[in-house]
Amino acid sequence: MSRYMRQLPALAVLLVAFRSSLPGQAIVQAPAGHLTGVVIDSITGSPVPFALVVVEGGSRSFASEGGRFALEGIPEGKVLLRIQQIGYRSVVLPLIVRRDPGAGAVLTVHLTRQPLVLPTLSVTAPDCRSAVPTGGGTLIEEVFRNAERLLVLQKDYPYESRMSEINSLLDEQGTVLSRRIDTTTFDSRDRSAYRRGRVLVYQRVIDREYATYFSPADLANPQFRTAHCFWFDGTDDQDGVPAYRIAFRPLLGVNSVDWAGSLVVDSATRHLLRSEAHLVNLPRQGTGFRAAGCVVLYMQVVPTLVQEFQAQCRTEENSAAAITRVQRWSLLEHRFLRRRPDGGNSGGGSGGA
Repeated sequence: MSRYMRQLPALAVLLVAFRSSLPGQAIVQAPAGHLTGVVIDSITGSPVPFALVVVEGGSRSFASEGGRFALEGIPEGKVLLRIQQIGYRSVVLPLIVRRDPGAGAVLTVHLTRQPLVLPTLSVTAPDCRSAVPTGGGTLIEEVFRNAERLLVLQKDYPYESRMSEINSLLDEQGTVLSRRIDTTTFDSRDRSAYRRGRVLVYQRVIDREYATYFSPADLANPQFRTAHCFWFDGTDDQDGVPAYRIAFRPLLGVNSVDWAGSLVVDSATRHLLRSEAHLVNLPRQGTGFRAAGCVVLYMQVVPTLVQEFQAQCRTEENSAAAITRVQRWSLLEHRFLRRRPDGGNSGGGSGGA
């Protein structure tokens, strides 16, 4: 949470349809670097709303509610176009782009439903010697898709969240020593990305150590993936909604302070419902943290796209007084700062749940 704890006009001069694989590269036109397309379900022919469309190494965008997408700044030559949505197999299209003037081709991309494959549930925790999820099947991949979508939403469709915050200090017996109620505004672009070995940072300006707290978007960061292992940790639920839980922790060779925890996804929709994380590898001395952890709940702000709406972080200070800080946040208002993934007007707010 905090650092501290157009419908596009049809330009269909040429329709190029792709399925889940290509025998080779296809030639497409992108006048002035503008590439348009539509994503549809391969069985029903219905649009796939809010699919993530990415030019590898370049621009990225969510498809509209009607499945249409538009990408700008497409370079001429060979590119890889990746399209993915939760519950579908990802598609990677090798394209040869021509930026000739004139009307461009509308790509029609077919996505195929991804059957859910649950890994074997082990009675013993994995030894975490490899970052590659063994036996993870598609469930772990769905968690990674959730992470990348959340990252793109935060960075490319920035939003502000106005939240109520209750900040409490407790003594060793759990007695409340002080309590403060504030209203805090978070900008999604201000989140600190995970850096191995830099989870705890001392900031001279405020003369204080702080933690760069875990966000599920960190799973889209190669640094995080290669420093952790992931495994299926059984069934769960969130307010009565059946769910699956994926756990993670640092590899055995990662000895610096880091994060371990779990993510809970809806078993039907595979959307992120909850994340939990706590600090591990904390030294006995040389840090102000004795223990720390957060639980965050998520809701859909646009279908298939989520953001935080409730959170609680608990920090135990490494001091003789054994002080515990508990911070609770609840969403009051959410608004996109620029464009919206659903094509609506930016600046419109929505209340919390």
